[in-house]
Amino acid sequence: IQAAAARYDNDPRVKWVVISAGMYGETIPAEDQYDACLSSNGLTSSGWVNTVNDITNIYHNAWHNKFLFIQYAPYFTSRLERRDFTDYAGSLGIGMKHNKLEVDGDDRVINDPGYLYYRSGQYDPMLTFMDQLPSAWEAYRQQFPNETVTYWSFLNALDKHPTYILINRLLITTLTPLEEDVLNFTNRYLGRTRSDTPSVWTALRETEYTWYPQRGNYSYWLYQNDGTPGGQTVPLWNVTSDPRGRYTRRTNGASGNPYMYFNVDDGYVFGGTNVVSITVTYLDQGTGSWQLQYDSVSDPNEVAFEVQKHNTGQWLNVTQVLSDAQFANREYGNDFRIWNGGDDDEIIHMVNVARLSHGEEVSVVLQPDGDYDGVTDTYLSSWEPDVNFGTLGRISVRPQDTFAGLVKFDLTGYLPPNVIVTEAYLDLYVQSRSNESNWMEADVYAMRRAWNEVQATWNRASSIMAWTVPGANGIGSDRSGVMLDRQRLDEVGVWERFNVTGAVAEWASGLANNGLTVRGSPNTSGQVSYDFASSEAIDLSIRPRLVFTYVLPVAPPTPTATATRTATPTPTRTPTPTPTGPPTATPTPGPSQTPTPPPPADKVIPAALALQPITVDGYLDDWSLGPGELLDRFTADYIHPRGVPEPADNSARVWAAWTPTMLYLAAHVTDDRLVADSLDIWRDDSLEFAFDGNLDFLLTGEDDHTFTVAIDGRVTNWGTIPVLDVERAVEIVSDGYVVELGIPLSVLQASGWTFGKQLGFNIGLHDDDDGGDWEHYMVWEGDSTVSQPQNYG
Repeated sequence: IQAAAARYDNDPRVKWVVISAGMYGETIPAEDQYDACLSSNGLTSSGWVNTVNDITNIYHNAWHNKFLFIQYAPYFTSRLERRDFTDYAGSLGIGMKHNKLEVDGDDRVINDPGYLYYRSGQYDPMLTFMDQLPSAWEAYRQQFPNETVTYWSFLNALDKHPTYILINRLLITTLTPLEEDVLNFTNRYLGRTRSDTPSVWTALRETEYTWYPQRGNYSYWLYQNDGTPGGQTVPLWNVTSDPRGRYTRRTNGASGNPYMYFNVDDGYVFGGTNVVSITVTYLDQGTGSWQLQYDSVSDPNEVAFEVQKHNTGQWLNVTQVLSDAQFANREYGNDFRIWNGGDDDEIIHMVNVARLSHGEEVSVVLQPDGDYDGVTDTYLSSWEPDVNFGTLGRISVRPQDTFAGLVKFDLTGYLPPNVIVTEAYLDLYVQSRSNESNWMEADVYAMRRAWNEVQATWNRASSIMAWTVPGANGIGSDRSGVMLDRQRLDEVGVWERFNVTGAVAEWASGLANNGLTVRGSPNTSGQVSYDFASSEAIDLSIRPRLVFTYVLPVAPPTPTATATRTATPTPTRTPTPTPTGPPTATPTPGPSQTPTPPPPADKVIPAALALQPITVDGYLDDWSLGPGELLDRFTADYIHPRGVPEPADNSARVWAAWTPTMLYLAAHVTDDRLVADSLDIWRDDSLEFAFDGNLDFLLTGEDDHTFTVAIDGRVTNWGTIPVLDVERAVEIVSDGYVVELGIPLSVLQASGWTFGKQLGFNIGLHDDDDGGDWEHYMVWEGDSTVSQPQNYG
């Protein structure tokens, strides 16, 4: 232990360490069947606690710069051991790690002070030290047989405010779209505090277990209070087949409890004038109405909004931005409440409150109508894989991935950057179907690759770019794998509304708007096609609509305002010159076939020998990352005069590694706004790697390449030539994107590959902040990545 700490305690690749006290690194000496054997040979319960504490001391004395975790759930002969060795570890600042995430169970929270095993339940150590010490979970597929269990298990995990969750490979590789959403949601809240959490929330539930389970809701700094007069709720189970209805609560108007009361943690919001958004997920059951009332600056029971129900049987979300929330606990110690309106009761799944530095709510409706002409759409057909349908008046979808629709709304001038998108919906009008016997379900995903309305086919995104997988089925490169919404199609002459808030929020945060794809799910009663009206439909009123709401910054906060789109034509971009960095699709050869070698390069990127092949997946956890080489405004040899970016706007750090058969490159690009909306890869956010493989200072041979990698996964050679034999991955991260390439040495035609081998190398970085052409272009060495190899590093 001491030797490991001496080597890795200051190593940035190591973030935290588990204390391995017993079998499997947990706090148990052996399998339960050997307890009698161990006891008969002298091991006592107190002796085991002392042993665990001694081992904890060894770790604590050796490691000084890493989080430590005790894997505390199992014990030897008494659950009191669990309390004793976690109390000791907690007193040393050591975190709690539970290695079996589950949805519910007995022996979770033993909260009776008069009981022998008080504070010895499985969750008691996490709750005892919650928000004081880090905590972690382990999650395995065998604990999650279906989506509902997965959903509620991860809500259970977040209820303890964990720092980390370890997830086994089987679970990761078998995630359903809903489970991917669950994990993405979970990731947003790991390691957060009251000051930096994206929101606070509570998921309403009650346990079905009896022997010291965890009772009440799963909450994240938002608390529903059953003890308030008039606010006693009724727990429900298995309300609808939707995971949100597995556990829930309702008001109980018949017994004089028409309210649900909620209290925001005072450390998140308390007093003053605050701008917040509140989202309520409710079951649209019955035909009554309900209100949300809140503690405002002027009234402790101000009405935020009223919802009229329509008895659809669906779980729905309603979001409202409040610009004058005081939240000073003036509603019987609470901050807001739901009132059932005096008629039928309200069934609520979740309430989410986000603190905003914004105030004015703006609603936008976009539909091709003569004033707005920014919609492009088509559909892809596996039956006719090389035929384009972009001029037709319909967007067809069919189950089993037979037909897939594409639609994109140009949001230039309508969606400001970095605003909070509170809701967004794609409305499509069903104008016909192939038969009246069958229904189907349609799913919506965000597109990741740019496509051309009059060129896209089942096989190609455009005339010059193929889909990674036909039908735009390349997950991560052609489209997202996260389903935004699903709707059942079973009639014509109706509008279908798809919730696409996640996609529009991504576009507002800087991810490229490549539109949406509507695809038939496997769920259908039989073979059938449904046709939505396209932007070419003769009847303007049934063309596709995008309806969304965002919140603009204002100072000081003002009451919520609603605006609609004005009849302004789509802005036309002024043509801009082709970037100087890569001026043509053909490299400029060197000045002669026998040039004089230039002096040694003044910039060098060393490539480290990798002891085993690197997995090219966009994650750099299998790299031994040194300082790398930085490309930014201060280190670039050339910066295009269009603009000089600050490092937080655009910069890149690059690393290299090699094996006897491969060259690997990795880069972390810092980019505050991600855009990929052009067919020309050099006009989008992209990173260039240029090679003079034989170091002959010529760019005319098979050893010479300029590989360009865009944020949507496209890779080209010399700007236009598709690249097939290079492994590639792009991963979008919070501050930009990560690029990883694996290049066979045969591609570089580099002979004598061994220690000390040198190649000509250069880096270029494009930055597109607002669509169209790029704003910034930098080159690491020299002033070009497609010419002048004598100036390469």
